[in-house]
Amino acid sequence: MNEFDFLKEAKDKMTNEQYNKVISLCNMVLKINNKLSEAYSLRGNANYYLNNCKDAVEDFSKAINWEPNIAKYYCDRSEVYFQINNLEDAIIDINKAIEIEPKTPIFYHEKSIYEYYLGRYKEAIVTLSNGINLEPTENQYIKRACCFTKLEQYDLAFADLNSALEINPESNEAYYRKGIIKSGLGNYNDAISDFEKAFELNPLDDEALIEIGKCKAEMGKLDCSIKYINKAIKINPSEDNYKTRILAREKVLKIRQNIINLYKNKPIKENSTRNIEIFNKKQASDDIKDLTKILKINPKNVDLLVERADRYFYLKEYSLAKDDYSAVIKSEGEKSSYYYELAKTKYFLKEYSDALSDCDKFLKFNKQADNLVNIFSTKGVCNFQLAQYEACVKNLSKAIILDENETFRYYYRAIANYKLRHYISAYKDILKAIKLNNNNLEFEFEDKLPKTVLIIIGLFNYKLNTLKTLLYQWFLNNFKII
Repeated sequence: MNEFDFLKEAKDKMTNEQYNKVISLCNMVLKINNKLSEAYSLRGNANYYLNNCKDAVEDFSKAINWEPNIAKYYCDRSEVYFQINNLEDAIIDINKAIEIEPKTPIFYHEKSIYEYYLGRYKEAIVTLSNGINLEPTENQYIKRACCFTKLEQYDLAFADLNSALEINPESNEAYYRKGIIKSGLGNYNDAISDFEKAFELNPLDDEALIEIGKCKAEMGKLDCSIKYINKAIKINPSEDNYKTRILAREKVLKIRQNIINLYKNKPIKENSTRNIEIFNKKQASDDIKDLTKILKINPKNVDLLVERADRYFYLKEYSLAKDDYSAVIKSEGEKSSYYYELAKTKYFLKEYSDALSDCDKFLKFNKQADNLVNIFSTKGVCNFQLAQYEACVKNLSKAIILDENETFRYYYRAIANYKLRHYISAYKDILKAIKLNNNNLEFEFEDKLPKTVLIIIGLFNYKLNTLKTLLYQWFLNNFKII
């Protein structure tokens, strides 16, 4: 067999996607004739499909070296550069391909992709327009519509998507893109119609179902939202789809809570994933199931571990929350900011000494003022449980300097001061706690006030009129006015 026989066999193997055999056969070709550019090109494509991008670049470069006027070699090398995120070199190569063959439409489409990913949307529009002038295709209209969308030129985007549908009335992608624009503009009902059409044209399009679910969530229709997302997950149980189901639950709960806040004249909550409250146990339990499934797909995702730990904590499953926070810290290292969450969890597990240690680890590397108040508070209540009353007073005092409006800090500092026989300080603290508790002497804390304190406070704050009467009577009985 000569080099051309080996080359023909390599092409057959390439058609059958037997890329390793392609490389072996091309090696044989090049041993016979190391100037055969087609063999380098073929081996380059095989390396590309095997994700051997460095070898692929070398092969296409050798092919170009021997035959510098073949446009396809430059195009192929540009695709490898794009794969390794070397977009500037990708554009240089595709420009060379266009220079050699200015009437090949696919080259313009490839160039527009690189420009799009570089954020050069106006340049991509010009490139796609040149390609459309040569041969108007569905893909080129859709790609140009995406560029117009990025530039918020929605009328032009819709016009291009309609042109794509004229070429292919059953274009799933065109309907999907129309839905994306309408959804972004808040036209959820119209967007849903387009997504439904996209799904009708491609019953395996889980993304269209996901987008319908998102629209339903934005409209506050949780049951409908979850129904569509569930269908999408059956088609494709991907990490992103499970995340969408979690976010859909959060979205509807935010809408529900914001309505309550408006009614109560409270501020609207920001759309922050981690800072929102979890408003019911079912949502937290359902989220945990989804997060567990995602973590099986991507077990090293720290953000997902935090999300699951937060929900375990909400459900008071503190041991499970502790395991997840510990895994997060192990992943992030000793400078992790999650020592506070771990300490808080250990407090509820009554592991007070370990909780104090975690607070100190947090303070060693994190000095943010927004977390310091929580750290000092946690240290203070841990000190209290360990009967370290002086340390308790010290840490809670630091927390109170940062935030004077939290009942439990005064409450525990009052008991600690009482234990230290600092009765006046204890009295002042408990009065402040009562005031913050809407002047109610009934507290919900597990650690109760000493009976002596209760009696004194009860007399002075809730039996004042009776006390005045008793004092007046005592005064009359013991002193005679001359």
